[in-house]
Amino acid sequence: MTVSERSERGGAAGSWSSLYLGFSSTHSGGHSRPGVVTGMKTISGIAVAPGIALAQAFVLEQFRQRVPHHIVVPEERDGELERFEQALSAAQADLA
Repeated sequence: MTVSERSERGGAAGSWSSLYLGFSSTHSGGHSRPGVVTGMKTISGIAVAPGIALAQAFVLEQFRQRVPHHIVVPEERDGELERFEQALSAAQADLA
């Protein structure tokens, strides 16, 4: 089944998709030039938008990402809630 057939049958939400990534042997312990594709890897998951995308893949070697934490003082609470609601609206518009 092609990606377009998958989109036509069930749309993006709830349908499974696969992403095929080329990876450099430097990421699997070998020694090759950066950007040289030496293998393929399949990643499966739930599609969040219909269609297909082709792009350069980046391998993230650090597994734990630092998430900045800060305290919101009571005076800034309303503004932060408004920013959050705007971010939700923007995300919903992107997915619509």
